[in-house]
Amino acid sequence: MGSLVSGLAARGKLIVVGVPQDQIQLNAFPLVFGGRSIYGSLTGTPIDGEDTLAFSVLEDIRRWSRQFLSNRLPMLTLA
Repeated sequence: MGSLVSGLAARGKLIVVGVPQDQIQLNAFPLVFGGRSIYGSLTGTPIDGEDTLAFSVLEDIRRWSRQFLSNRLPMLTLA
């Protein structure tokens, strides 16, 4: 993930949503000399949420969800 920092524009921001399993290793030079920054958030910023909703309306993206009884959760796996 650290390699993404050098791909950011000057004063660009990398927002890490959630907690990655591995450590983030990065070169400090692009971060410091490019004025770039890294932020962490569990769910993203409010503007990220607004941007996501606007994009989903623009592209006519609909939610897809299923409901499961809590006693079935241990049996479920992600495909």
